[in-house]
Amino acid sequence: MRKITWMIVGMSMVVFGKPSTPQSDIVKTGKVRLDLGSYYETTAQPGGYQDYLGGSGVLRYGVLDGAELYVSAAYNGNWAKTFDGKTWKSSDSSGLSAVRIGAMWQIKDEDKGPAVIVGGDVDVLSRDRVDGTTYSSRFRSPRAYGELHYSVDPLTFSLKTTYTLNRTRTLGAITLDPADTLQIAPTVYFSVNPSTSLHLGAEYTRAGTAKTNNKVTTPSHTEVAYVAGASYEINDNVRLGVEGRFTPTAARSRHGLSATLSVGF
Repeated sequence: MRKITWMIVGMSMVVFGKPSTPQSDIVKTGKVRLDLGSYYETTAQPGGYQDYLGGSGVLRYGVLDGAELYVSAAYNGNWAKTFDGKTWKSSDSSGLSAVRIGAMWQIKDEDKGPAVIVGGDVDVLSRDRVDGTTYSSRFRSPRAYGELHYSVDPLTFSLKTTYTLNRTRTLGAITLDPADTLQIAPTVYFSVNPSTSLHLGAEYTRAGTAKTNNKVTTPSHTEVAYVAGASYEINDNVRLGVEGRFTPTAARSRHGLSATLSVGF
């Protein structure tokens, strides 16, 4: 880990270490890492609000130098309250929402140019809840992504682009055509010391037109989320992280908070 020492006010010193980023986080060959996460999000809009609470687990295995395979599972719960002009109505649901398998590979190390990481995954099981009924589908949302990382100690600059293809699915008598999405996420990481890093970034999302039974339910739109977080490395095998997210739009606003625990074996 590269370090740089700055002299501040005579003999005072602050030691910087390279921040924890996906570039430095790829699982080493033959090693296993388990990432556990939880999140809370609330959405407010005219006529109601909705709260989400969920958890996730990602099991990762290093297969080659700079390459890993992973499987992830997500559990979601949501509680909604809406106003139809006369009365408030409540609803709630929870359960396993998706299981995905994927791979990530660092195809270029950082030298005079940035490091390059590519990857992708697909849902081997996804669940949608419509009118109180849960439907299961498979291989409906493949996703590909690429990341660039470049360090100028104590900063690391990251740019990630993700494209998700959401294929049409039939849920009972309903044909659901979710929108494809393109996400571009620039992030800056700042290393406070060899164990602690902070990050600040934004996530631009462009979503296509979503339809249900060939009727438009959500027109194509764009939105920008702002994120800020921190990570702390307890030791070589255990890391904690927290991140806040704010997404303001003309029609609604979303606020979210997530926490992660990463353990290596």
